[in-house]
Amino acid sequence: MSSDQKAPRRATFLDVAKGVAISLVVFGHVLGGALARNWIDPPNTAELAYKFIYAFHMPFFFIVSGALAIDHIRRDPFDAFISRCGSIAWPYVLWSTIFIAIQSYLAKFMLFPPSDMSVAASLWRVMLGETS
Repeated sequence: MSSDQKAPRRATFLDVAKGVAISLVVFGHVLGGALARNWIDPPNTAELAYKFIYAFHMPFFFIVSGALAIDHIRRDPFDAFISRCGSIAWPYVLWSTIFIAIQSYLAKFMLFPPSDMSVAASLWRVMLGETS
């Protein structure tokens, strides 16, 4: 960016909303894991909080993220699409590969471990978007 160009102005409330959304995603996953392992006793309030968070946290995150990307989408929709695919696809493939390699160890920590842990079945779950 040259010195005569101004950085685009950020909407602070959107940044805060995205931070809240990310925090809810992390908290929901941690709470779900703790409930699955019966680490919380009694679980009633925790289960209610878990169900409440899971009712909206991912749509909230996607809506806020989309709001932050709208300028790029309006300027060049194709480039925005390719950019998003690239920034989302490679981490998904990387972490899916790592997960497949160590899934037999991780299965004991999962609420619902896959019944078939063969490579073919694991790759199929990656293609369907079912891999953590």
